[in-house]
Amino acid sequence: MPGEIERNVATCVRLIGEADARGAAVVVFPELFLCCYDLSRLREEPDRCDLSADDPRLEPVREACREGSIATVVSGSLLDGGDRTISALVVDGDGEIVARYDNQHLDREETGLFRSGREGCTFELGGWRLALGICYDATFPEHARAAALAGAHAYLCPSSHERRSVVHAARAFENTMYVVLSNHLGEADGRQLCGHSAVYDPEGTLLADAGPSEEGLAVADFDPDVLAAIRTRSPMLEEALAGEHAG
Repeated sequence: MPGEIERNVATCVRLIGEADARGAAVVVFPELFLCCYDLSRLREEPDRCDLSADDPRLEPVREACREGSIATVVSGSLLDGGDRTISALVVDGDGEIVARYDNQHLDREETGLFRSGREGCTFELGGWRLALGICYDATFPEHARAAALAGAHAYLCPSSHERRSVVHAARAFENTMYVVLSNHLGEADGRQLCGHSAVYDPEGTLLADAGPSEEGLAVADFDPDVLAAIRTRSPMLEEALAGEHAG
């Protein structure tokens, strides 16, 4: 719900519990989920929409992660030294915030409201190296490629798309890494967001899709043997690294 942070946190907690019950190790929520992707409300009522990384309203999310020993990527409008950023926070299975990423590529409607992030973000969870990209980031191939060259096995993407994504499968294929898309569903700020949260394997094959019409989870396994086999037969990253070193 727009501007209803406590209510949206309660939804996070419920879905974290559902993801845990289905055996998930990490759950990814859409872009600006904590305040809802409603730029008009963000512009008009910043006090209702903004939060800080240590905001006490996030404690139920942290507790849900502790209870389920499950990690969560949750996105909101964060205040940072007088600036606002579209950010994603990573809460680990101990309830600790272990990473933060600020959206580096803002679209033209967001640039007047937010400051662009200054660097990428990769982090370790359960032996996997994961990277974050928020919405418009994924339309820039170099963003995901930088994550892959930094060692990422997967690229996690909170988003707010009106049309079903074609870029996430491409980012998976060209970087031989898993890609997770988490997208809003329903109307927001006059836009009809299309859902289809999804998981793609390192060849861009769709593994799971939450569909276009009902709240749901797209759940799939990351398999290290599959990742290794695909990277062996499609050595684009190895060749890209070799080219960087030669240069």
